This record gives sequence, structure tokens and C-alpha cells, in this order.
Amino acid sequence: MNGGPPAVALRAVRVAPVLVDDLALTRAVDGSAWAANGSPDPEIVRWARAWTIGWQSVLHARGIVGAADPWTVALSPADWPELRGDPDRHRLDAAVALLKQVGLADSRGDGAVTLGPRAFVPHRAGLELDWGAAFRACRGEPAALLTLRAVVDGLAALDDPAPLTLRELASRSGYGEKQVRTALQRLIAAGVLATRESPGQPTRYRITDALLGRGGPAPAAPVGPQRLSEAPAPASPPAPSHQTAPAFRLSLNGATVAIAAGMTASVELDADGVPHVHLTAPPGT
Repeated sequence: MNGGPPAVALRAVRVAPVLVDDLALTRAVDGSAWAANGSPDPEIVRWARAWTIGWQSVLHARGIVGAADPWTVALSPADWPELRGDPDRHRLDAAVALLKQVGLADSRGDGAVTLGPRAFVPHRAGLELDWGAAFRACRGEPAALLTLRAVVDGLAALDDPAPLTLRELASRSGYGEKQVRTALQRLIAAGVLATRESPGQPTRYRITDALLGRGGPAPAAPVGPQRLSEAPAPASPPAPSHQTAPAFRLSLNGATVAIAAGMTASVELDADGVPHVHLTAPPGT
């Protein structure tokens, strides 16, 4: 299964997590015999690929990923994800028709649609990353969604910063490097991606803790950029300390926490089995 070591402890699942394989549409289009009017509009192909990522967001929000095979779940048109820039749903209708034409989607008598098994690939990121929150943070923008999907494919582990080039992301997303650069900036501003930069080194990207279910609710709207090299400003000035060296170090899930003399630490597991460390200062400090 893709995705490397789990970024967070996965909740109990009945079936393996899966993630939409948006490139399945590209492969299906390339392998199809088209009519004399030629191949489909590349913009509709990108639109349909982004729409399948929106489909993942609906499945994730409903708790379907890991609980049932997603190709058994049909969504009515009222529940379909809506992408930006298509107020009349013309592109959406063309995208759905294209997915049906190449056999990646199937419709039922009541108008509901399912995505077939070929539209998914086993991937931890299908459950680890909160796709519902990511879709809201991206505001359904196709370029941002496809760029995020490209980033996920390029990371061995979602919380481990790794270098990704514009050329790699452009090739995977189907957009030009300029559009990918703009999409990356929007994903960072929306709190979906974080970066780590070092002089003379390529920028490294990772998924933010909020989108991995850590550190409070995931952003629902764009916020200020988040960088791993910058710590958030404290709400109030820290109390002066005379401790020059930690008295104890605690390692947990690869992270090391230094504890000063007089402080106490406790570890609690939340409902998903994720450990949380609580530090308590001695009275009077």
C-alpha cells in the first residue's frame, strides 16, 4: 500500500483504505478508440480528474473510506461535489459523461452514479488525510485539488517533508508550472500544506497536522501561510526560566520532548489511539 509508514494511527477499518486514482481517466482516454471528432477536451479531462478527488472528499466525510468498498456507494446528483468555475454545471455534466464513456463510472436508474473499482487505488492517504476538509480549504478549485493529489503521490509519508519540483508536480497534475506554483501558494495559505526551506536546497513539502487530524480542527477556509521553519507566536510572553538544560527527555513516535526540572508529563490516547503529551509546570512558576 502506498504512503509509507502511517502518519497517524488509523481508526479500525474493515477494508483497506483507498484513494481515487485520477490518472486512471488519463490512461482510459489514451487507450480508447475515439470517434472522428478526436480526443476529448483536455480541460474536461482535468476537470473530471479533479471531480473524482471531490468524490473522495464526500466518501471521507461520510466515513465510507475504510468501512465499505467505495465502488458500491452511489451518490445522487444533489450530493455530487461541485468545483469552482462551473455555475451552470456544463463542465460537470461533460466530466460525468466522459467517466461513464470510458467505463470508470456507472449510473443507476434514479440518476445516482458510482465510481468503479478501476477509479481507486489502495493508499493510506485515502484515510489519513481529511479529504473533506481539504476540499473545503481548496474551495473546490481544480488546480489546487490536482496539485494536492500530485503532492500526496510524491510523499513517502504525509508528515515527512520531502522535496518536490514544479516539473514533477506539473507532469502529474496536468497543469503548467506557473499554475502549479500558484496552486501550491494557495494550498499553503489555506493550511493544507506546510513547507521547510534550507539555503541552497529545494523546498520540501508535507501535509499539515490539521489535515492529518492533529492539533485541532482542519481549516475550512484559507488562512495565513504555515511554514515548518516558523513557530507560531505565543499568546503571551513566556515566563522567565532559570533552567539551563532539560532534566529529562521523552521520545514518542519519533519526536523528542525536553522536560525541565519540576515539570510533570502525562500521555493520553484519544479515541483514534493517537498519543497526546501533557506537560504541567510546578506551582508558582
